[in-house]
Amino acid sequence: MTLFEDAPNYASAKFKEPRPFQRTALPALRDGIRQGHRRQMLMAPTGAGKTYLGLRLIHEALVKGKRAIFVCDRRTLIDQTSADADRYGLAAHGVLQADHWRTNPDAPFQIASAQTLARRTWPDADVIVIDEAHTQMAAWVDHIPNCRAAVVGLSATPFSPGLGRLFTRLVNATTMHELTESGVLVPMRVLSCTKPDMRGAETSGGEWTDKAAEERGMEIIGDVVTEWAKHGDNRKTIVFGATIAHCEELCRQFNEVGVMAAVFTSHTTDTEREALLKEYRKADSRLRVLVSVEALAKGFDVPDVGCVVDCRPLRKSLSTAIQMWGRGLRSSPETGKKDCILLDHSGNVIRFREDFESIYFNGLDTLDAGEKLDKAIRKDVDDEDKEVKACPACGHKPFTKRCMACGFERQSLALVEASAGEMREVVMLGGKRMGDDRAHVWAQVATYAKAYSRPEKQQGRAANLYHEITGQWPPRSWTALTAPTVEITKPVLNKIKSLNVAHARGGSAMQFAEFCRANGLIVDRIIEGRWVRVPTLDHPRKSNGAYRFMGSVGWVQNHATDSEVSTWRPDGHDDVRVDPALIAAAADYERRQRAGWDAAAQTAADMLARCKSGEAAYLAYKGLADVPGLLLEDDALFVPMRHYATNRLQGAQIIRWLPAEMRHEKRCCAACAPRAPCSASAARRHAAHGWWKGMPLV
Repeated sequence: MTLFEDAPNYASAKFKEPRPFQRTALPALRDGIRQGHRRQMLMAPTGAGKTYLGLRLIHEALVKGKRAIFVCDRRTLIDQTSADADRYGLAAHGVLQADHWRTNPDAPFQIASAQTLARRTWPDADVIVIDEAHTQMAAWVDHIPNCRAAVVGLSATPFSPGLGRLFTRLVNATTMHELTESGVLVPMRVLSCTKPDMRGAETSGGEWTDKAAEERGMEIIGDVVTEWAKHGDNRKTIVFGATIAHCEELCRQFNEVGVMAAVFTSHTTDTEREALLKEYRKADSRLRVLVSVEALAKGFDVPDVGCVVDCRPLRKSLSTAIQMWGRGLRSSPETGKKDCILLDHSGNVIRFREDFESIYFNGLDTLDAGEKLDKAIRKDVDDEDKEVKACPACGHKPFTKRCMACGFERQSLALVEASAGEMREVVMLGGKRMGDDRAHVWAQVATYAKAYSRPEKQQGRAANLYHEITGQWPPRSWTALTAPTVEITKPVLNKIKSLNVAHARGGSAMQFAEFCRANGLIVDRIIEGRWVRVPTLDHPRKSNGAYRFMGSVGWVQNHATDSEVSTWRPDGHDDVRVDPALIAAAADYERRQRAGWDAAAQTAADMLARCKSGEAAYLAYKGLADVPGLLLEDDALFVPMRHYATNRLQGAQIIRWLPAEMRHEKRCCAACAPRAPCSASAARRHAAHGWWKGMPLV
């Protein structure tokens, strides 16, 4: 079944037989359109055939007489996409690019770059497919919210901010793990060694600056070339550097030791790029190494690349790391390629290990979750003195919480543990001998919960067991009811038993916490004596649940699912009488809390009595120069805070505002100049003492 009406002119197109995961992706997109999702994002890892899927969707539109546009994020990908369309029998298409030999504005199928569309009026279309949609080029970001077309974005890493507002639905085509198991991708052998010391390096927006990464990376270039010669097996290699200057120096070092290398960056001309890629694609190419910053991280497809060297340290951008590492993961049966070696000279594998493993096995749950992954700042792990442990089951080193060689797992799933100083193989990622992945763990704990918990408690019980075992909460789309019933493996069953013993032996607070979790509340600790609002599994961003713990009795309510309060006692008895001492303690807490509120209100009243009415510099700065403000003795602005209903004074906000020249903006008073720029509070003190007035600013 297809989405559109018949039109015979494109019926002769012949696409190769889709792979199993591609057969499920297209129906999922069709279902989304039927449900009213006119803008969908298709997440497809490297090797999943994003271009193939996009052209298949366009073909369905064309054979029904519709018009379609395929948007590329770079001009360099126009000819590649056009060649793919020819190969599949969609030769009747035009290319929107100045002076292109395939210019044909009347063709119902157009291939265009975002740069060209930014300068032209968009042609009419019923379907728009956007490649590398995470780039969010202004040309289509401004266009698609108001167009009538069905829009599908394609990306391996849909993590950039704002995608959740542009696209209303995320479809996971498949996962990197599934592609590796099916032979589309190869396993990745990670070797970690000397990496730049990024402590104290300059940052901008949470990410290390290019200059800082270049300066620190220059110090280990010799190690990069030496380790590649030792472990790279003379494989075709892509090296990622921090800046163009860093790449040029890396290239020079490779050439000096007799390894033919070339730089491929934004400064490389189109003619040079074509010549380099033509030589590099040869099976017996003398060109063994290409060095780049980001030009090769997207849309570059040479399957026999067998080694990736990561010399670009990152703190936040998981998407960039995945794009770089994925360049060597495509399979190449004709060359006998069995794996890809990743030489990690940046420390990125260690920083991103848990999040990368989650994406590798499970993909993404929502676009907002991807945005969070790319915003989080990862801290360096100081592992110089850390002992390298072996897997208890097979002896593979290093071992943290889960062995990627045999699948043995401890409490949670981790990816690598690296040893600083010398190159060490840390993991075979994507090997065939896989243990229980997270979906399997979920199926097991759901099976246990359905066997030993009441129906209304099964979801909470399964979610909390999963959290205890893996260290993460399950995706919201996973439910115990729909999870398959599977055999519980011995490691998982032993872990559940140990958790049950720990709870049985624990105090009443621990037991009450388990009761809260079974009711769907998310609790990390128990506060005694008062009602406490907490988030729930149904609404993790809201305080939609509440509990009150009184030692020998407790009450819990999940407002999303429960209409009444649930009562807990250690022995399960219905008698809910409470120890008078605990009642007195709760009452004392409430009295102390009320006393604190009263003291704050009295302090605010005393300050209000000392205020005078006058012109406030802060109000003038905000455009309210005509509004008089309440000023304290030091001219600070006094803002009373009152109860919204009773107008009772509850507290106050004090605003001490300084002009820009007195604030901390790379300037300070002369009293601080020999040391460092002073803080805002120090500037106020210096101004009060007259040190700033009349003194030159530095």
